Amino acid sequence: MLERHKPLHEVRRLLIDSVNGLGRTTLSQLIGTDHKDIDTGTQFEMEERADNLAQTWLKEGFESPTENSPPPYESLEAVIKISIIMGHNQLSIPTSLNPIRAVPLAQWHRLVPKNNGSYEYAFDECLYLCSGGVAA
Repeated sequence: MLERHKPLHEVRRLLIDSVNGLGRTTLSQLIGTDHKDIDTGTQFEMEERADNLAQTWLKEGFESPTENSPPPYESLEAVIKISIIMGHNQLSIPTSLNPIRAVPLAQWHRLVPKNNGSYEYAFDECLYLCSGGVAA
């Protein structure tokens, strides 16, 4: 995953999916909600291709997150898209009355914050929400 803040904020992800063991692997990219297959080959070939593409993106001004950096915040639609691609199909939103409440991602539209604020969203194997600097 690479992120660029200027001139516009954009998050790009490269996804390597083993279709049939090491011999058949697919490389795809996700930019916002646009998911596009790039190529299919061996795992080694697709990892090499992904490394080359990531190097090109770094030269274009994108940054690779460090181990301790927070996940990039982006649109709710983009976060739902990567969540579904990564195999998640529901979001846990516990309430005091229902501590195990789960909502299908396809049906969840967003939280409505108090005081006319807004939330930002991020995916890092979990869905993160941020409002006023406080992650929920």
